[in-house]
Amino acid sequence: MPKLKTHKGAAARFRVTGGGKIMRMYGSRNNFRRKKRKPVTVMFGRTVELADTQRKRIERPRRSRAEFVRRAAFALLANL
Repeated sequence: MPKLKTHKGAAARFRVTGGGKIMRMYGSRNNFRRKKRKPVTVMFGRTVELADTQRKRIERPRRSRAEFVRRAAFALLANL
């Protein structure tokens, strides 16, 4: 099976902390930046934790294929 390649767009937008949290930047920080107040632009420069609903979509499954197949087989045997 070939190696999974990193999605470079996602790599530029998200960071994973040591504890496993996925952090993102605020959006809209560059549009009309000169018109925005200073506290607003400072706030847009900070990172925020990704919501759980978005995390499932962004996060790559961490389990290997073999472990997934093993768990599926175990679940099938448990239902018999």
